[in-house]
Amino acid sequence: MPLPLAQVMPPVPEVNLLSFWIPFGIICLVVRAAIGIWQVVDKGATDKPARAICTFYVLFGVAVLFHIVSLVRTIGFQSTVEILAKADVGTVLLFGAVCTAVRVDVHYFAKGRDNRFEQEPLSKFGRVVQEFSDSLVYAGLLVFLIIRPFFIQTFIIPSPSMVPTLIEGDILIVDKFSYRFLKEPEVGEVVVFKPPDPAREMAQQPPGTDFVKRLIGGPGDLIEIRDTKLYRNGIAVAEPYVQDPPIAPEGDTADFKLVNYEGRVIPIRRIVDFAGRHITHIDPTYGIPLAKTDELWELEAVPLPTNQYLMVGDNRTQSYDGRYWGPIPRHQIVGKAWWRIFPIKRFGHADSRK
Repeated sequence: MPLPLAQVMPPVPEVNLLSFWIPFGIICLVVRAAIGIWQVVDKGATDKPARAICTFYVLFGVAVLFHIVSLVRTIGFQSTVEILAKADVGTVLLFGAVCTAVRVDVHYFAKGRDNRFEQEPLSKFGRVVQEFSDSLVYAGLLVFLIIRPFFIQTFIIPSPSMVPTLIEGDILIVDKFSYRFLKEPEVGEVVVFKPPDPAREMAQQPPGTDFVKRLIGGPGDLIEIRDTKLYRNGIAVAEPYVQDPPIAPEGDTADFKLVNYEGRVIPIRRIVDFAGRHITHIDPTYGIPLAKTDELWELEAVPLPTNQYLMVGDNRTQSYDGRYWGPIPRHQIVGKAWWRIFPIKRFGHADSRK
């Protein structure tokens, strides 16, 4: 799911920010282009139709602004920020095209269609509109086509899966640059990544949703959880960031390991309930018959395969994570959680270890 960065959580409202205004903007641009061609062909054509389209440009901008304000009032500031942050490239390019058209037409009509360009400078209002349109175009192209894909992006935490490190409503800046150009993900870092499709569907999240978890194991690491304690390559790992107590609400604890079954690396958990019964669990997305789960638990733990990483939430008992759906490949890691920027009182490093 800003992402949502998800986990088991209510999905972010699916609101298409420009569901009506995108076709409206396209129609304005097409009609304006047709009027321009007509004016070139017919030298006696008036400017009135083109001026009318310019009015539509202004209405377009005002309508989008009111749409955003209404979203804030309806679904809240955080969800609105998330929707804006996830605007697709097509929307950004259309917005830039409309702003460019406004800029050109304001200049055109402010100075006239004859040769008075140098004698009639733009009015103060015209200059403001032009400069504002330029700023929006440059900012949109810079942010959505360069900064967001390659450098940083904002995301919102929608679930308690990373408590106490991250809580619901936190807005993060995620560093994409480091993992793309400088370094590989390191064990212990809080990372944003694209989950496997079956995991996303089980969590009832729409396509494009990203998750945020802590990276607890990389390629070649042998990861096990025994009696709520994490072991990496046979050595117990101190985890001060894990939510206490690491016991499920029902009172059971879960051991975890990865096993190799028929050439597949399978995550498997064993729960001991209040009655002392051992219940082995494998996520249904793997299609393993229930009768075979106890047999698989007896297999030796295996290390993470090459180029595979295991992600687990800090709030172990309320996190749908790699213990259920296993490791993910390197190319699905989006970036490293860097700074919390909202709410202001929680401003600081996204990782509690910093």
